[in-house]
Amino acid sequence: VSNTLSISTNSRIDVTGKGYLAGRTYPNTTTNASTSNGGGSYGGLGGNYSGTPNPLYGDYLNPNELGSGAGNGGSGGGLARIVANVLILDGEIRADGGGGASGGSGGGIYLDVGQLSGGGLVIAKGGNSVNGWSGGGGGRIAIYYDALSGFGLDRVSAPGGSGSSAGGAGTVYLKDTVAVQARLIYDNGGITAPSATPLAGFTGAVLEVRSGANVSVTGAVAVADLRLTGSGSATFSNAVVATGSYMISG
Repeated sequence: VSNTLSISTNSRIDVTGKGYLAGRTYPNTTTNASTSNGGGSYGGLGGNYSGTPNPLYGDYLNPNELGSGAGNGGSGGGLARIVANVLILDGEIRADGGGGASGGSGGGIYLDVGQLSGGGLVIAKGGNSVNGWSGGGGGRIAIYYDALSGFGLDRVSAPGGSGSSAGGAGTVYLKDTVAVQARLIYDNGGITAPSATPLAGFTGAVLEVRSGANVSVTGAVAVADLRLTGSGSATFSNAVVATGSYMISG
């Protein structure tokens, strides 16, 4: 969009459940897909109640894939990619996984905008299990922006879905392209996932794990600030350098 894209309070771009069907994963195959009652995975791991979730895939820097279906249940979320000079978001952009016996994973959302404003939401949530089995893992969201005008980045989330075995948090990557500062956030909306979501490593301004998210970091981390808050947990098997601050609370 060369000029302005406006999404009003009663409008949404919604690709919920438009990803891979149950029993299928990237790139639309049954190979390595979730089995039995496992939840779908994309940015976060699906739950593992009486089944195995599919492996993670994709890149937090550039979400460009559909979400995966559960072994038995909901489809994954779809993919929304928007490039605009100005985005006025008062409604919603959603790529949630579908609910069902077990939940599909959230899908992908990529925004590259000059100015971002409004009071709306950007969400790629894993699907809930209606039977109390496995929730879907969260999707992947990346937002690149030059300027914010009243838009709160706390309105962006990719939590896992609920179930006896909840889905894990997906990735939220936020980059201020003018200040060249990047944040990677895992937030599971207060739901504790049983399995840690793997992360190969991260270099940027802030790495934050919060609200029930559980992350296992296998590579090096180099950030200004490292934050573990609201029952967020992380394990590190390599070097961690935080030049600014460590915050551990909740």
